[in-house]
Amino acid sequence: MRCSGICEDLENNCIWLKYPFYENGSLDDWCKSDAFSYGKLPQIFTQMALAVRSLHKSGMIHVDIKPQNFLIDANDNIVLIDFDYCIYQKMELNTPTVINSTNMKTPHTYGYLAPEVNNFSKLSPQSDVFALGRAFAHVFKRGS
Repeated sequence: MRCSGICEDLENNCIWLKYPFYENGSLDDWCKSDAFSYGKLPQIFTQMALAVRSLHKSGMIHVDIKPQNFLIDANDNIVLIDFDYCIYQKMELNTPTVINSTNMKTPHTYGYLAPEVNNFSKLSPQSDVFALGRAFAHVFKRGS
C-alpha cells in the first residue's frame, strides 16, 4: 500500500497517514454485492494470508483483522488497512506480547478475537491467524 501523505498533529502528539481511495470498497462490501464470485476466493484468500504474513514477518501484530479492513483495488487486489491497534513484537523473544487493555482506545472487534486472548493480553501473530480464519468464514458465507 502506498501512503500518499503524512499529517502531523503536534497538539495531540500523533500522525495521520493519507491513503488513496479504493472505490471497490472493503471485502465485506464485496461479499455482499453482485460482484461476488466464489471463483475469486482462492486468489482473495491467498492475498489476505500473504498480507498478514508480511506484517508478521516485519514483527507487527495487526490486532484487528476482519473483512472490513481489507480493501479491493481497481485490479481486484487485496489491500490490508487500519493499523490503529498494530503492535510491534520483538521477534527474538518469540513469546506473546502482553498489553494492558486500558491502553486500548476502543474495544477490539468482537467475533474476531482469539479465545485465548483475555482482556487483550497474550496477543500474538496466532491471534491474527485466528481472526484471519474468521474473516475467511465471513467472506465464504457472503457476510452472513
